[in-house]
Amino acid sequence: MGTRHVDLWAWTANPSDIPKRVWLAFTHRPTNRCSVVVVTREQELLERWQQCLCFEVLLHIGVVEDYTTASHDLHGAVTNPDAFRPVKRSYVWRYDLVDGAPAEAKSTLVASTL
Repeated sequence: MGTRHVDLWAWTANPSDIPKRVWLAFTHRPTNRCSVVVVTREQELLERWQQCLCFEVLLHIGVVEDYTTASHDLHGAVTNPDAFRPVKRSYVWRYDLVDGAPAEAKSTLVASTL
């Protein structure tokens, strides 16, 4: 059995800085029992390890909560909670495709059964 997705909430000043795909590698050196987990945007960096498990991970943004328009008066927000609500923007994404892929795009990944 594998994990199809992991839900994550993250804080960032600019959601556009989030990469659309990263590489996740697990490696283990039996001589000193050292294990390393690496997340990188560059697949070429992983080539220096001869033995590792490497996975391409697609990062999808489902919702952006924009607090830049929310009230900066926190004391006032206590009496008026609606002043501190973010603007929410939802995005549609599809499994096995990078965000922004054309509507007619097909996944090149082999489907697996769980």
